[in-house]
Amino acid sequence: MSITVISTQKHTLRPIELPYPMQFAWNLKKGISKDKGIWFTSRKLIGKVWVGVFEEKLVGEISIGTHAQLMTIMFSSRVELFTDGRDYFTTTNEGNKKVLLQIVNWPEVKQKLDKEFAFVTR
Repeated sequence: MSITVISTQKHTLRPIELPYPMQFAWNLKKGISKDKGIWFTSRKLIGKVWVGVFEEKLVGEISIGTHAQLMTIMFSSRVELFTDGRDYFTTTNEGNKKVLLQIVNWPEVKQKLDKEFAFVTR
């Protein structure tokens, strides 16, 4: 499933594939350091990534309809990141605007997440 998003540039986005669900966390879990910023839930093994670990770059504003489509895909795929095959993106609200953000450091964050997943599943 993919969607074409037009902000300042045109991107054809699809959800990234991970062996576990992944969600952003707006608050750090008690006992998790800001340097680490990742953990897994104990019951359903959902990867949680504190938004403070991301380096974000604003791509541009998107329409409410496009934002709604992206949110639907996020919910059904259980992953909150998209790729165009080269870069990584997510969507959020900034005030009353819907925006597309590029997650610049996703490869480094993913390495940490994969390492934590290997640790909790052994």
